[in-house]
Amino acid sequence: MSQRTCTYVVPGFHSDVVWLEDQRDYAVSLLGDMHQNLQILRVDPHYGVFLHELTYLKPYLDTHPEVLPEVRRWIQEGRIGTGGSHSQPTETVIGGEGIVRNILYGRWYHEGVLGDQPWIYMPWDVFGHTAQLGQILRKSRFRGCIWSKDIRGALAVFWHLALDGEPLLFKRMGYWFPNSDPDTFLKAIDDFFQEMRSLGFTADCRLDCVDFKPPTAWIAGRCEELAKREHAVIISGIGHEQWFEHAFRQHEERTVSIPVTARDYEWHHQGTGLSRIELKIANRLAEQSLHQAEFFATVAHLLGAEYPDKALDKAWRQLLFNQHHDGIAGPLCDRAFLDMMAGFREALELAHDVRTRSLRYICDQTDTAYTAPPPTVIALQVHNALNWSRTDAVHVTLRFPKPVRGFRIEDSQGNVVPCQLESPIPPRLPLHEAEVTLLAKDIPPMGFRTYRVVETDTLPPMPQLVPGYTIENEFFRVTADPQLGGGLSSIVDKQAGREVLNLQAGPGNELVALLEKADRAEPAWECYTLGPKWFSRDYAATVQAWQGPVQSRLVIRGEMRSCEREQIVALTQGVRRIDFATQLQRYRGENELFVVTFPVNVQNAEPVFEERFGAITKRKSKGKLDFRFHQWRNYSECGARHACQWVDLSGAAWVRFADDQQRPFGMCHLVTSHHPASVQAAYTLQRALIRKGVPCTPVYDDFDAPRRLQLPVEDTILPFPNNPNEDLPLGMSFRILISLNGDNAMLSDLLEHLPKAQADRLRAILQEEQGIALVEDPFMPDAWLPLPVLVIAAKEESALHQMVQQLAAQMEETARIALPTSANLVERPLPADDYGVALVNTGNVLNSVENDNTMVLFLMHTAAWGGTPWGQPDRLPFVLIPEHKTHLFRYSLYPHAGDWREADTARVGWEVNNPLQTVQGMLHGGALPLDYSFLQADATHAVLTALKPADNPTGRFESHPVDAESKGIIARLYDPTGFGDTVHLRWHTGIESAHHANLLEEPLQPLDVQQDAVSFRLDSFAIETFLLKPKPFAPKGGRRVLGATAEPVQPVYVRYWQHNLGADPIGYLPVAVSLRGEVKTGIHIAQGGVTINTIEVGVVNNLRDRNATGVVRLIVPEGWHTVPAEIPFDLPAGEAQVWKVLLCFDTPRRTGVVRAQLEWDGQTFEDILEVGRAYFPEWEARVERHALVVRLRNGTDDLIQGAVQVITPLETWGDAVGMYRLTAGGKHTQGFRLHPDERAEIRFEGERPPGRGFIIVKVMAHGKVDYRMI
Repeated sequence: MSQRTCTYVVPGFHSDVVWLEDQRDYAVSLLGDMHQNLQILRVDPHYGVFLHELTYLKPYLDTHPEVLPEVRRWIQEGRIGTGGSHSQPTETVIGGEGIVRNILYGRWYHEGVLGDQPWIYMPWDVFGHTAQLGQILRKSRFRGCIWSKDIRGALAVFWHLALDGEPLLFKRMGYWFPNSDPDTFLKAIDDFFQEMRSLGFTADCRLDCVDFKPPTAWIAGRCEELAKREHAVIISGIGHEQWFEHAFRQHEERTVSIPVTARDYEWHHQGTGLSRIELKIANRLAEQSLHQAEFFATVAHLLGAEYPDKALDKAWRQLLFNQHHDGIAGPLCDRAFLDMMAGFREALELAHDVRTRSLRYICDQTDTAYTAPPPTVIALQVHNALNWSRTDAVHVTLRFPKPVRGFRIEDSQGNVVPCQLESPIPPRLPLHEAEVTLLAKDIPPMGFRTYRVVETDTLPPMPQLVPGYTIENEFFRVTADPQLGGGLSSIVDKQAGREVLNLQAGPGNELVALLEKADRAEPAWECYTLGPKWFSRDYAATVQAWQGPVQSRLVIRGEMRSCEREQIVALTQGVRRIDFATQLQRYRGENELFVVTFPVNVQNAEPVFEERFGAITKRKSKGKLDFRFHQWRNYSECGARHACQWVDLSGAAWVRFADDQQRPFGMCHLVTSHHPASVQAAYTLQRALIRKGVPCTPVYDDFDAPRRLQLPVEDTILPFPNNPNEDLPLGMSFRILISLNGDNAMLSDLLEHLPKAQADRLRAILQEEQGIALVEDPFMPDAWLPLPVLVIAAKEESALHQMVQQLAAQMEETARIALPTSANLVERPLPADDYGVALVNTGNVLNSVENDNTMVLFLMHTAAWGGTPWGQPDRLPFVLIPEHKTHLFRYSLYPHAGDWREADTARVGWEVNNPLQTVQGMLHGGALPLDYSFLQADATHAVLTALKPADNPTGRFESHPVDAESKGIIARLYDPTGFGDTVHLRWHTGIESAHHANLLEEPLQPLDVQQDAVSFRLDSFAIETFLLKPKPFAPKGGRRVLGATAEPVQPVYVRYWQHNLGADPIGYLPVAVSLRGEVKTGIHIAQGGVTINTIEVGVVNNLRDRNATGVVRLIVPEGWHTVPAEIPFDLPAGEAQVWKVLLCFDTPRRTGVVRAQLEWDGQTFEDILEVGRAYFPEWEARVERHALVVRLRNGTDDLIQGAVQVITPLETWGDAVGMYRLTAGGKHTQGFRLHPDERAEIRFEGERPPGRGFIIVKVMAHGKVDYRMI
């Protein structure tokens, strides 16, 4: 009897927290979807549902306390499934830590609060995936993953190798499903199952979870009937997990053969790396600020301070909200864009505040008075948050405690430190402050160096204007040409003795504006240039060269398409890097895409793009400055790809011949027959290649067409044999053919394409027992260049196995396959350049390398957003074009000898994005010496991405303060090279104990501690986490608070999503109050009426470790009262309760606001019911002198409480944005409390945004919002 087959159907709904609508409007839909699904669960015992994202799940349970026990019970019964992550982040735009924290927060809630144990990751709607997704998931207790986008090259079911070469099982299918009626639904079930049956599976899984989908109504009450079909349809909230259990069991029984791939699945909606570029830059700044804030706060905490867990928790959750795939990606409505800008600013300011306070605390524990001579007026500390010693320029404004006529800067040994004055010298001395740039040399890893500012009679020199257009340091000589619009006409690498630029392809640092198609499909998701281009070389420009003792600069000013421009090129003494700052000033264009280009003189190279926790090679553009794509389609066959922090034109791995000729591997197609020995050989080779950053797509020589052509539908998205080169535009730039006794059909085709002499040479090699050769296939479509093909052939299985094992071993050891000269059948030179150039970004993640080796950094473009045509209001009462302003972009060029590994490009990317930090202090004693390192992570290349307490009480809903001394600290590192690394970890006070941990910070096994150090071997591209228990530090400083502990506006409105505020308030609403009920004020006839209503008050204790005890106060208008007026509560950990309350109208009054308030942990939380009318203030705003003034009036009959928020471009956010600051920041959110007929005036001090940038005032109160442009 044949085994019964089945399809698991998972009901649910996909959540976009923002997209075509904003957070508040989508909440209505999402909370309603959840409510309807729970109703079915109550009446149909065979129904199940998948509930996932915290952005709707927690708000619903916080405001429906009675549901919480039911949800926990249904989870235990297997009727509700969860996903184990906070949301579905945009993997290719954010950093690796963002993905890790997303999973951490999801697990803390799904497991810690709800009691689930999810083990399948569900990033259904995410636009492309990171190559390290599998490793991140494996080390976060996931065993599988389902995603949905039609990313080409995906298979219905496959093992995917992450960069460490280890597999995770993936299923690719839509999260949508035909469900309009039972017949349509069941036909689709049967059709899709045919593909799974053809692969040997006895079960399938389908998701009925399209965006915002209410339940499929006809399924309710029919689940048991569907399960009794011959091919059973099982409706289950954990159907995805049940299917994976089937798949793993059949894999172990060897009844299915699941293909293995190491393909790069990034390409989809590439324009999301560019649209609304401010979101990408703000995200990068916030991620790196949090990286630094966590480290410095952890150090300060172990020195004695209170760890700022609440502030950093809120900053991370705000970041996670914004990293949603329809948020940071850019295709969101204008109103949601403004709210996300406010959210990024909040996250940045919280992190900046923590970093500032932590650095000040560390400085206060330092013996700054030691050896300081009497004229010393300031102690200046420079801190390094990275795990290697660094030298770099530091820009700082010195603020003197008493005015000085002059000063110099010395190190702790009394040596004068190079320094230049940046601020103009006032006509009259003395100085109260001075802006300087100093050269901070050899700042210790994860530590600081203390300098002293000594009063003198002279000032440091200022940069001097020098003749000509050239600047230089010991590494580079850089020249700009006014006749080329200020473009760079030369970059000479003085140590290598070579010109970096290819002048025949144009100047370096050239701005180019490209016209885009206004009515292209999905404009906010894509780019579509039309051909017209405007080059900065065609606009007049002035060039000035400024020379200083620390930094020299070229300053270029001129016109540009739709704007003016200023470009600064900077060289710092002692730093092997060229830094750039480009402003597009007063931009007012439309349908334009701006890039900056560097045509570089590097031969025979392939681009390597940094990934999260690694790097992989990708392909160049077929043409030049032609960018047209939509979804998975690459119309212009360009190389626009996402780079985490850098792209390096050198190579990841090579075929190298005995005569030193070589060819870098590109993104590979690995083609075999169906023979198991060939398939195994392909697996061995692709594992070796991906561990060196070379993605591979194994395919059969017939593309599995005999099986696939019989199927009615497919989840697989692969080419068919009639178009084997379909993958060229999507990345394929190298092909490997594995042949066993001549069984590879594609090799036979290649022999037909090659010139006769070359084909004869290849046939001769193929006659040997083992044959290998590199050729170029000239038979490419549409003017593509010939494709390099590595042919690997053997007569016998054992010979093939032996040869591939040897090749893989070479690749593992050297990232090269060494071949005899005779194996090179390419009829052109393949020079070994052994040189590279890296282009480093600080948030502009979309990059490309063109066919002539021009490196391209995408700066910005304008486009219609969401579903609204260009130039029309989009969910706002005015037209917003946020690109109409002055833009600032920062990036760096890093020319270097050798490849990106030898040049440590990964560390350069981290340095550019993590500037050295400074803090000023007075002279005093302290327990710390003047120069110090807190953590030494001795390694050749490894990068530490996180150092934080192992304790996460706020995120875990625990009430105790952080105690890293007893619970330990988390250190996370990765190998950025693919060669692995040995790491020795030393904490400055010593290490008591250490454990290797997973990414969830759960200890796995103990590690030996020898001489206060822990040693560990990182594997290729491995991401590893360590739990260290440090020895105590003594004497400790005072227990100072290092960050915000409460929201700036009180009381806190618990339905924060109605105000479009993103994440839960500070504290994460550990105890939530809610108020609900329908209040009737009368009836439809004169006789009779309503004086009594029943409303409900709920309290949820989300804490896991203590009772929540307190009082809910009910506040009503004069002339009303409630019974009771107060509700005492004492809820055990994790429990909730709802109380019935009488609302009594004692007078004829029938309008007013009912408030339920509780106080918890220093904050007041409030929910409201408006009765009889809406309550919102009248208001106006205008700029008066140097302030924005908002005037409000309460024209209603009851109290209105709310907040005013000012939203401006990120360059106006002050010190929080560091190197992106153009104007000083200030308060951006203030509260108000207005009694009836009361007026208030709120002032926001500050400058107007440069370039006539937008100023938006947002007023929020009582669950309502209003936006106006000033």
